[in-house]
Amino acid sequence: MTEKKSWGDFYAESGGVDYLLDHLTIHKDFIKEILERKPRTALEAGCGSAVMSIFLAMTGIQVTACDRDEAVLDHAGKTADRWKARLVFSKQDLMKLDFPPNAFDVSFSQGVLEHMSDEEMRQACKEMLRVSKIFIFSVPCHFYRHKDYGNERLMPIEKWSRILQGIGQSKFKYYYYARTKRNLLIKRPLMLMGMLTK
Repeated sequence: MTEKKSWGDFYAESGGVDYLLDHLTIHKDFIKEILERKPRTALEAGCGSAVMSIFLAMTGIQVTACDRDEAVLDHAGKTADRWKARLVFSKQDLMKLDFPPNAFDVSFSQGVLEHMSDEEMRQACKEMLRVSKIFIFSVPCHFYRHKDYGNERLMPIEKWSRILQGIGQSKFKYYYYARTKRNLLIKRPLMLMGMLTK
């Protein structure tokens, strides 16, 4: 796929029932990992469509969803209104969040870090751990066959582990084994989940 002009354009079609259900199904293991922590407060950095923040807010978690793109936040806010979800949206730079240390029980991102350089990834992870007790992230892995936006870095666990070495305690695992239209299981995972704790 060719690179989009803006993230606002990329998310312009998201937010409907099919998109929400597909996204939640694909990332079920990721969402369960967040819910198992029993957070009262959560921060999503680089919220994009904010479907995960919307779902988590509907479970009673106090969610703040941030992004640096005003058009993305506007679209996400309209989607939240459509689903009657209560959460806070905030324009923020992931590299320098305007929150005090340990402001959230958990912070998370999905589909964000793979668009960054090694140093940007490290800085973003440090910043997420500064504002929360645990940072859980999800990215497409090296088995993912296409680049949805155009600049994704599709890497295996070993590479992520090397890049993020020394940033808290880390744990990585693969998830989401897709099925074809004929319901055949694809034996390779498409997503990678990382958990960083202080």
